[in-house]
Amino acid sequence: MDNKIGFLGFGEIGQAVHKLYQNSGLLFSCFVKDLNRHDELKDLDVLNIAIPFNESFDFVETVKKEIQASNTKLAIIHSTVSVGTT
Repeated sequence: MDNKIGFLGFGEIGQAVHKLYQNSGLLFSCFVKDLNRHDELKDLDVLNIAIPFNESFDFVETVKKEIQASNTKLAIIHSTVSVGTT
């Protein structure tokens, strides 16, 4: 079975994690939402969140919205966030 893996953020962290999935030898369909790419993140098995914590936007609300919109089974936050955020 082909698992659907999503990436919110495809910079240094997102690309590195994406490469780990590619090199695992398992079958994955990968989808990306970033500044330069916007695949549809829908009905995912795993959503990898790799956007930086930034005070110019509400990180927690942004992540909650993306998790709900993607209907993901598992969300993994790879981002550096302030203590107490997650």
